[in-house]
Amino acid sequence: MSGTSLDGVDVARAKLSWNFEKNALACTDIAVFSIAMPAEIKQHLLALQADGSGNRGTLKETTFLHQTLGKLFAGAVTEALQAWQLNPEEVLCVGSHGQTVYHQPPSVEHPMGVTLQLGDLALMAKELQLPIIGDFRLRDMACGGQGAPLVPFLDALFFSEAGKVKCLQNMGGIGNVTVLNGVEANPIAFDTGAGNMLIDGAMMALLGLPYDKNGETANRGTLIPTLLEQLKQHPFLGQLPPKSTGREAWGASFFQPLIDEFQPHHTPEDIIATFTAFTAWSLVDAYERYVLPHVPRIDEVLITGGGAYNPALLGWVQHWMAHSSVFSAKGGIPSFATCEAYGMPNMAKEAVAFALLAWARWYGLPNNIPACTGAIGFVSMGHVVI
Repeated sequence: MSGTSLDGVDVARAKLSWNFEKNALACTDIAVFSIAMPAEIKQHLLALQADGSGNRGTLKETTFLHQTLGKLFAGAVTEALQAWQLNPEEVLCVGSHGQTVYHQPPSVEHPMGVTLQLGDLALMAKELQLPIIGDFRLRDMACGGQGAPLVPFLDALFFSEAGKVKCLQNMGGIGNVTVLNGVEANPIAFDTGAGNMLIDGAMMALLGLPYDKNGETANRGTLIPTLLEQLKQHPFLGQLPPKSTGREAWGASFFQPLIDEFQPHHTPEDIIATFTAFTAWSLVDAYERYVLPHVPRIDEVLITGGGAYNPALLGWVQHWMAHSSVFSAKGGIPSFATCEAYGMPNMAKEAVAFALLAWARWYGLPNNIPACTGAIGFVSMGHVVI
């Protein structure tokens, strides 16, 4: 698993089976192994997506990146198996999310939508001598879906709890939420907007650092009201779910002009503080608009991804909730935790989700949730390479 933040490659293992007695997913022996994204590959990927329109990079460069990432992902799996002292013969299959380099969900102009994840599946299968399953999003999009979000398949099977409303909020490069209302109702799931992408982008552009460690830079800054108001006008925020987004909407083509506009009169800390406050505001705004009208309250928010380690970001989330009349009318501020409380390592959840998608595809089981993606029906997603 390599997400939009491009900070590394996560390999997760899990033993998966269906507990027929409890009618629930059994997911045990979970572990995660991570390697850093090599700087040269990260630079190539960022350059490929620099203008947000998919017009950067030659076909040759993209093709070689596809192969290079396949080797990188296979190498990460090999290292993980060695670290876990696990023999390849003990592995049923490997699920690969790949590296998204372009994702344009269905729209009026492009009703089908398009998506592209790099990472050569055939090369991975050859290197690992294991079945590889990837390209999950294509089948859902072929059926009119967004091809995202796909993690709710794990969320619904693993985290649902009778009588409890939970928001599973991932804060990676992009923010996305799965809302579980007990065990009966269909989950609500959609991308909430930018996760760490604006913060990380500003940190690199202004200070040459990859991220805001512990939110320390944001905590030294002061909110810029005019910048916050401009950020709030982003058109994605007003789109109705199901919806998904990516670097095309929130990458450098969006944030760099804002940095250029405000940098002459404000400190880097002020800009990063405002990006952090906005990221939190967009999450709370999404809950107010698209979650709370459909549930009696929110009992618990489980934060995963890199944002879980940014106290400034989480502090702003709670600040905006505390000042929200919508939350006040619907039970107030929920409790906050990470998935660790449920036995799921925080940085493993998305990788485990794609292991589960691969497991379901191996057995020919449906593994999308049309209520979340907008597809016309259930399908078994993923290309199998043996």
